[in-house]
Amino acid sequence: MQGLFSLLEYAGYSSSDAIEHALHCAGTMGDERIDPELYGSFRDEEPDTLNGALAEQATTVSDLYSAYRELRDEIHPSWTAEAPEQYLELLDQELLVDTLPASVDAVILDGLTRLAPAEREAIARIARNRPTVAVVPLVHDSMSGTGIDLGVKRALQVFLSIGFTLDYSTPTSTDHERIDAVRSLQTPTHTESTYYPTDVGIEWLEPSTEREEVRTTARRVRELLARDSVKPADIGIVVTDRSTYRGILSETLTGYDVPFTFTNDIGIEQTLVGGALETLLDLADDDPKGSSLGALCSNVFVSLSDFDIDAPSLNSARDNASTDSLPEILEELEEAGATETAEGIVRLNDAVTPADDSLAEYARSLREMLSRLGIEDAVEGYGSPDEPTGSHRPAYEKSAWSSIETVLSSLETIAPHLPDGDQPGRVRRALRAELVGGPDQRDGYVRVLPLAEAEMTSFDHLFVLGLTSGYFPSEQDTMAFFGAINDADEEFSRAHTGRRARYILGTLLTGSGNVVLSTPRHTVDGTEHVPAPVVSELQESVQAPEESEEPSDRAPIVSAEDVQREYATWAGDQQFDSPTRAVDGLNTAEALSDDAQAFAIQGLNTAWRRSRPELTAHDAQIEEILDDVFPAWRRGPYSPSALEDYARCPFVFLAKRVLGFEEDYGEENDISRADRGTYVHDVLAEFYRELREDTHVPVDLNRFDEDRLEDALLHAALDRLDTLGDVETLFAQRTVTRLLAGLGSPVDNPYYGTHGSDDVRGLFGRFLDEELAAHESAQARATYFEAAINLDYEDVELLQDGPVSVDTPHGQVEVHGIADRVDVVDGDSRGIHVRDYKTGSTPSRNDVTLGTKLQLPMYGLVLESVLEEETGISHEMLGGSYYKLKSPEDIGATTAKVSSREAVDDETGTPMLPPPSQPWRLPFDSRREFTRLVRDVTPARLGKIATGIENGAFHPTLLSEDLANCEDCSFRDTCDVRHHHQQDTIAGLDETRHYVSERARDVELELDAYAPMGDD
Repeated sequence: MQGLFSLLEYAGYSSSDAIEHALHCAGTMGDERIDPELYGSFRDEEPDTLNGALAEQATTVSDLYSAYRELRDEIHPSWTAEAPEQYLELLDQELLVDTLPASVDAVILDGLTRLAPAEREAIARIARNRPTVAVVPLVHDSMSGTGIDLGVKRALQVFLSIGFTLDYSTPTSTDHERIDAVRSLQTPTHTESTYYPTDVGIEWLEPSTEREEVRTTARRVRELLARDSVKPADIGIVVTDRSTYRGILSETLTGYDVPFTFTNDIGIEQTLVGGALETLLDLADDDPKGSSLGALCSNVFVSLSDFDIDAPSLNSARDNASTDSLPEILEELEEAGATETAEGIVRLNDAVTPADDSLAEYARSLREMLSRLGIEDAVEGYGSPDEPTGSHRPAYEKSAWSSIETVLSSLETIAPHLPDGDQPGRVRRALRAELVGGPDQRDGYVRVLPLAEAEMTSFDHLFVLGLTSGYFPSEQDTMAFFGAINDADEEFSRAHTGRRARYILGTLLTGSGNVVLSTPRHTVDGTEHVPAPVVSELQESVQAPEESEEPSDRAPIVSAEDVQREYATWAGDQQFDSPTRAVDGLNTAEALSDDAQAFAIQGLNTAWRRSRPELTAHDAQIEEILDDVFPAWRRGPYSPSALEDYARCPFVFLAKRVLGFEEDYGEENDISRADRGTYVHDVLAEFYRELREDTHVPVDLNRFDEDRLEDALLHAALDRLDTLGDVETLFAQRTVTRLLAGLGSPVDNPYYGTHGSDDVRGLFGRFLDEELAAHESAQARATYFEAAINLDYEDVELLQDGPVSVDTPHGQVEVHGIADRVDVVDGDSRGIHVRDYKTGSTPSRNDVTLGTKLQLPMYGLVLESVLEEETGISHEMLGGSYYKLKSPEDIGATTAKVSSREAVDDETGTPMLPPPSQPWRLPFDSRREFTRLVRDVTPARLGKIATGIENGAFHPTLLSEDLANCEDCSFRDTCDVRHHHQQDTIAGLDETRHYVSERARDVELELDAYAPMGDD
């Protein structure tokens, strides 16, 4: 409604009487002084109040505007519609042309394709008095709004009415075949020429999901930026749906280290600031949930110190409570003795719950609450808009805070004019109407923008994502009552969203260089996408026609695809009890060749069998041919990564370890993620070895001052830098700088500063900070680095020549591998802490305890015996953890730590191992319990996996869909996993021949279910 009022005001009707008058006159010629085809100006007309097309709307809308204007004048007495008034004054007084300086010889209008009524008249006055050029991108050499140019047809009609003529020109580099293909869109009479994609520089992509689509784009962008001739500003990524793609693009482009900047507004609830206020409103509900409190605790902008709320105590109570109801969580807190936290939660809940029906008072209380939570100060100190990749976040957060202040202030002002009740609901609705803007575009960055904002842009390299029917903009629905106003007169018309979107896409295609058009096949949850009609239409032209000598007037030939579609329609409603019955419909299909019919029948047989929960030969049960494809000499010794492949998905093990296919990580130029990971591992190993006195002597960092440590780490990093190749391109320099920034001094470190800032620590500097902090918190000391068993590679420490034979309930299993790092607690007997560096994704604690990640406990198991043999001292594994080294901003020394609370207990002095941030979450109370995981559970799991391999059981994963991560699997197109049969399949398995983890069965680890394998 407010949009209609704005349109009417902009047309010069700024009172209820004027609006009623204009709507009654809609469709008539208008004032003679004004060009009636451009600008109605009904102010001097005599309306037909009885027979006008908008008689009902005229009365209703004018009444609504009167109430709106009365309220607006009361709240904002100084409100003026300055732009319309200035336009109208200039037009009415014939002053517009006189305002142009005499020195202006010509006027150039750029990008004016959506013209409000007053703008049309203004252009007409200028064009009739001064030489005027309007620059409008067009696909067709015509001003009639042909085909895809229909999106600007109204603007073209205005220019024609004024007297503009078309001077159509294209750059010398224009691809005329591509223009011809784009001209075919929405042009039934266009010559039916067809082209190969390579002819017109258009590439089609059909990735599996939106995430795969963005990952593919990120890889391609990296490849382009690796070339010296391509700059980030030459590349544009255009998305059809900003809300779907914004988060995925931010996460993925940041992960690929692509310098990017958004042109995009987002919903305020997508910001940390907006999320905090939404959470407070959730707590004001009749049945508040613990999840709302949890979200508040995890919000980095929120400080709960004013309410004495302890986050670990709250999380523990939520874990112990049977429901997420806040009253039950409060009971758990009381029983656990966390009374301060319980009382603080009650105070917080009382503060955000409306005390009365006053909206103004409630808005003021929310503003006070945000202040108590420290959010304003946190926003002010959060990041800098000038930071590199991913730095759009600070600008969005500051914009969100400004919007919240405006919303709350506005609600306080209008509260007296609104009925009482539902204050949280009113605030929430007002909040959800807000869009917040990010930073302005910056030079030297890849531009990411929504299709609606891509007008008048072009790129040397263009990627258009999300070309599906669901995402591509379509015509906006309008109530018939208001739609009649838009249709009654050009003066009240609105833009056609779908037409403009197709027009913008057309100009992007004809104006850009290399183009990639991408249509994901389905969503993450499996819902199938349908390509946008404009894409399907373009594909009819941009593809090679099949040669045919058949006369064009013959009846259409039935193709194999037609038969398959018809069969699918029939079979979809059928129930088959055997594969024979399922293929009956194809036995007499005359349109299929013999080969096509045989393939179809084989495919249907396979699909039918794989649709059943029980395993068959079609589920990669290959025991009969195992010795042929995977002879015994290739099966061992097993590495932890191979065992984890099988534990996660036996089919992946088959593809990688048996058939020898490699996982596809995409082609990466310059420094790949794998090369970066190897470099980080090698540098950290060399750094510590330089500090170590002897092979089995733990490193005491207290022996060195910090400058000495930084010099040693910098020396190791620079010494190994040549393993990354030439560091010349933008990407290579960014990658190395993000590793070495802030380490040593600018004199010694050529990569000391990161993008012009000298106070930012790179990954290695942050690693050293973590190490020094952890060194004082535990007895464990780094001792072995790249510790190898049976793998005598360069730069490893070979602890044992041959593999280790592990005794399991299913026989001996030989294993080998390289442990990134082993920390030792020194003494008469030694404790072991296995550390695994992760420069990419990091597994969870449940992955380890529930049997899909075996590396940490397996290394602990074998190192106990290997190190005892090497040193003559008994060793006991005390814990294992992943060391997250993903980026300088994402680092954690004890991620997913698996140990016992006894090993990190500090009541009797310095704990043996560094305690995690939430030690109460550790899965084992005592060292004895943890030892059972290492010595009893792990051998049993190794034995079952080896047995499954020996039995040739390589079925698809038994994990649930949310854990299997099939979306990212390189072999997903050859695997027919059926997650909906998961539990039925598991129930039918012989677990003496197959490995089924607790993770797959969705049960907790029961130590007593595993037989003891020896002393614990």
